[in-house]
Amino acid sequence: MDGYLTKSRSPDPKEAELKRLELARLSSLLADKEMELVELKLALARFEHRYFSIIAEKYVELDALKARLSEMRYRENPYDPELIRQASEAGRNAEKSAGEYKSYESRTETFNEKITVSPEGKQLYRKIAALIHPDKADDKRSGDFRTRLMAALNDAYARGDIQKMQDILAEWELSPEAVSGYGAASEIIRLTRIVAQLKRRIRSLDDKILQIKASDMYILMNRVNEAEAEGRDLLKKLAEAIDLQIQQAKIELAERTRPHSNV
Repeated sequence: MDGYLTKSRSPDPKEAELKRLELARLSSLLADKEMELVELKLALARFEHRYFSIIAEKYVELDALKARLSEMRYRENPYDPELIRQASEAGRNAEKSAGEYKSYESRTETFNEKITVSPEGKQLYRKIAALIHPDKADDKRSGDFRTRLMAALNDAYARGDIQKMQDILAEWELSPEAVSGYGAASEIIRLTRIVAQLKRRIRSLDDKILQIKASDMYILMNRVNEAEAEGRDLLKKLAEAIDLQIQQAKIELAERTRPHSNV
């Protein structure tokens, strides 16, 4: 009986090896997903910088003019419900445009749109992310340490700081967390749990990537990029259209504020 129990509890070496292979595959896939998300955010940040630099300030001016005109129309006919609605909506749009532009300015104080990451930097990011990812932790202490390193890695990647990424790798390699070694049965349990964590994280990253790709700004970015590939400057055309609306709004505002002669 004792021999049977001992035999039945012995872990299958092939099972552990299969788990290790699956973990290696998922670690690589997870590193790619993490980098895809970071790259996506960087591309969107660069486009937002272009968009707000070229377009957004014009919208702020246009919406402010529209709000003034709507207010003037409403004051001329204060009992017209449609004019009341238009004035209220124009005021909200002006506040929204101004708020978005102010938020953009605060976010881009240290933004550098010229930063790019070399192929070697991308490869280094994948290597480190596959090693240190927080979802590979099997206890809170390890998770906290990995989370700190992962945040530092993403920040270094976003800034194109290869030396900082190398420093993070060195810190990991010198840490106790980089040392592995468990009994066979415990290792299978540990690997099974880590594999499940990685799968959950990959699904979460896929959801975040899809959310970004469904956003209005991402869709506009793609339209602009497609137009540029065809030799068209969509942002320039949009800016010109807004400039025309601004001029028309200024003309109407000037006419409404001009003193009328009784002669």
